[in-house]
Amino acid sequence: MRRSVAFRGLTMVEVLIALAILGIVVAVITTATLSSVRNTATAGGRTQATQVLNYLGRLVAGADDVLFQRESLSWDYGELGDHFQELAQEARRADPALYRAEVITGSNVTFGSVSMPLYTVTVCWMAPNGETCVTGETVGPEYDPVDPSPGPFPGIG
Repeated sequence: MRRSVAFRGLTMVEVLIALAILGIVVAVITTATLSSVRNTATAGGRTQATQVLNYLGRLVAGADDVLFQRESLSWDYGELGDHFQELAQEARRADPALYRAEVITGSNVTFGSVSMPLYTVTVCWMAPNGETCVTGETVGPEYDPVDPSPGPFPGIG
């Protein structure tokens, strides 16, 4: 008695369909991963830009000489770290050379009997999809180079 064992393998069509499905799955995973990496880079830049914005806002509110010693209150890419030694010279996103900033003096804001200028602080960086900026506003005393410490709120205390 002869026993025949039939081995049946995959056909070419089955292999091609399996490869197509695998290719689609890999493409979806790759797209999701790249999108996540792009969003993480943008979020990291935004977080660090907000830290720089906070730093500059504190200098504005205190009328700090280190901020107001220049005529122009704008710094291009690569200039922040040179002008503000306190900003950390760290690697990657924390490097102040990756950001540009600007402080604009606006109209006065009145709090009871005290009137102070409103400052707009903008910090920008190059995100994967182009330059992106964060903006904040703060009040501070009118800068007077003669009075080295005007205090953050004139007329109070």
